[in-house]
Amino acid sequence: RPVAVGGLSVLHVPMYHPAAALHNPSLWHVLVKDFIRLQEEMQPAAVAVQPVYTLGTPMDALVASARSGLLGFDLETTSPQRDGVFVTQEAGPVGFSISWADNESMYVPYNPASITDVLESPLWEKVCHNAKFEYGVLARQGTRLDNYHDTKLAAWLLQYPSTHLKVLARQLLRRDPITYDEVTQGRDMADIPPEEVVNYAAADADNTRLLWQKLLPELHKQGLYDLYEQVELPLVPVLVGMETAGIGVDEAATRQVQAELDAAIEEAGSRAARLLPGVRITSTEQLAKALEAMGAPIKDRTEAKHLLKTDIEHLAAIHDWHPTLVDAVLDYRTFCKLATYAKGFLSKRGQDGRLHPDFVQAGYGEEWSDKSSYAPVTGRLSCREPNLQNIPHYGRARDLTEWGDRLRRCLIPQTGWVLVAGDISQEEPRITAFVAKDPAMQASFGTGTSVYAPIGEAIYGYPIGKATHPKEWHLAKTFFLSWVYGAHWSKMLELDPAMSKATAQRGVARLATRYRQIDAFRREVETELRAAGYVQDWFGRRRWLPKIYGNRQDQAEAIREAVNMHIQGPAATVIKMAMIRLVDRALAACATSPHSCCA
Repeated sequence: RPVAVGGLSVLHVPMYHPAAALHNPSLWHVLVKDFIRLQEEMQPAAVAVQPVYTLGTPMDALVASARSGLLGFDLETTSPQRDGVFVTQEAGPVGFSISWADNESMYVPYNPASITDVLESPLWEKVCHNAKFEYGVLARQGTRLDNYHDTKLAAWLLQYPSTHLKVLARQLLRRDPITYDEVTQGRDMADIPPEEVVNYAAADADNTRLLWQKLLPELHKQGLYDLYEQVELPLVPVLVGMETAGIGVDEAATRQVQAELDAAIEEAGSRAARLLPGVRITSTEQLAKALEAMGAPIKDRTEAKHLLKTDIEHLAAIHDWHPTLVDAVLDYRTFCKLATYAKGFLSKRGQDGRLHPDFVQAGYGEEWSDKSSYAPVTGRLSCREPNLQNIPHYGRARDLTEWGDRLRRCLIPQTGWVLVAGDISQEEPRITAFVAKDPAMQASFGTGTSVYAPIGEAIYGYPIGKATHPKEWHLAKTFFLSWVYGAHWSKMLELDPAMSKATAQRGVARLATRYRQIDAFRREVETELRAAGYVQDWFGRRRWLPKIYGNRQDQAEAIREAVNMHIQGPAATVIKMAMIRLVDRALAACATSPHSCCA
C-alpha cells in the first residue's frame, strides 16, 4: 500500500528478505511469489476503480444475476461453537453476497433459498471460496449448488503459501479487505445490522470472482485444471455428505474406555513420578532437564531453548539406557493421547448425538483457522474435530492395538444399519511398482505375492501373514515403505527398539537385492527435484521442496519427501476418485431402491 515517506507517496510491498530463505529453505517458494508480486506492483498502475458495494433484496440479486454468467458467491452465517470450535454443521445462513461484474457486488440479508433457481441452475457459473462450506449450508437448506468453482481449491493446488481469501486478495488483487474480527467485534453475524456487514460481505464475493479470473489461467498453465475439475471439485459433495451424515457414538462403551484410560494414565504417571520425583511429566522442559541431569544419551536438542529432544522417536532410541523410565513416560503420553479421543467422542457430538467431523481438503477451513498443515501437501485428506482418521492402533505402549480397537468400536451405525469398511490392498507398494517400473515388484503383484511377507520373514525368521501376525505385518509394511522413501537402516530401530542392528541391516539388504530398480527411481526423482525445485506426480499434482537448495540434511530430507510425493500423491488421488465413484453408485442405488443405500 502507498506509505508517506518524506512527503512522497511510496509503494510499500511487504516481503521476505532473500536471506530468510537461506536460513529457512521452506520460505523459498514464498519468496518467489513475493518477487513476482513485486514485479507486478512495479508495472504502470491501472486507473484505480472504486468498488461499488450495495445492500440489496433477493429480487435485486436475481436482476443482477441476469447481467452475467459468472457470479462470485459468498455466505454469511451464524457462528455456533462447541468446546471453543466453530461447528460447521450447525451454522445457519444470515445472508449472501453476489458479484456479477468486476468491482460490483451486493449483500442480501436474506436466506439464499430466495435465489435457489440461480444457485441450482447450470446456466450460471458460481465461484465460491471454500465451496464445501457454501455447499453444505445450502444443502441443509434444501438447495443443491450446481456449476460451481472454488478459488480455495485452485490456490491450494497452485501451492500458494496461504489459501486464505483475505491473504490472496492482498497478494493478487492489491486489496486490503476488512477482516471478520473487524466487522463482528465479538458479535455473532446474526446480531449485526446489515448496513455494518455490507462492505465486508460484498467484498468477499467480489474478490472471489476476481481471484478466479487470475487463478484459472494458472491452473491451465501448470497442467492442473484436469486434476481440479475431475477430482478435487467433484469430491466436495462427497465430503459434505460424509460430514452431514456423521457417525454414531456408543456412549456407555466410550465412558467405560475413558474411565479405564484415566486409570492407566494415573498408574503410568505414578511410575514416572517415582523415577522422576518433583518433575512434572507433562512439561517437556522439566523432563528434558531431568533426563540431561541423569546423563540420558540423547544427542539432538531443540533449536529454541537448546533442550534435549524428548519426543517419542528420541525416547524410543534410548530405551535400552533406562527401560523402566522410558516405558513409564511413553505409556503416560500414549494413554493421555488415547484419552483425548474418548473425551472428544463425547464432547464433540452434535445436536443429533452423532459426530460430524470436518474433512479437510484444501489446507484449512476459512471458518476456523489459517493452518495449511491441516491438509497434507501430498493431496491426502485430513480430519479434525474430532480426528477419526488417526486413532492410534500400533505403537510402543502395551496393548495399544487392543485400545485402538476398543476406541473404534465406540463408533457405531444407527439401529438397523451396518458399517462397511473398504480399502485398497497394498496401494502404496502397487503405485511404487508402477512409478518406479520395478520388474520384480510388478511380478510379485502379477502372481499375487505380497511384498511385505518376504521382508517380514527376513526380519523375523518365519513366515508372517496379515491375519495371523498383525503386529509383525504392520512393522514389515512400515519397514518397506520407510526403505522406499530412502530411510537409513537405523530408522528401523525406531520402529521396533527390540530389533537388533543386524536384523535391520539384513532386512534392508533383502529389499535392495530383491527390488533393484528402486535406487534408480530415487536418483531420477532427485534429478527432477534439483532441476525444478519441485516434483510433479503422475496426476500432475506438484510439491515444492526448496530444502533441496539447503544444507546436506535439508537436501536429504527433501529427496525423501520428493520420493514420498511420487507415491503418496497418486495414492491420494486414486482414493478420491474411488470415493467419488462409490458415492455416485450409492446415489444411483438409492434412486432405484432406497433400502439398498447406506451412508
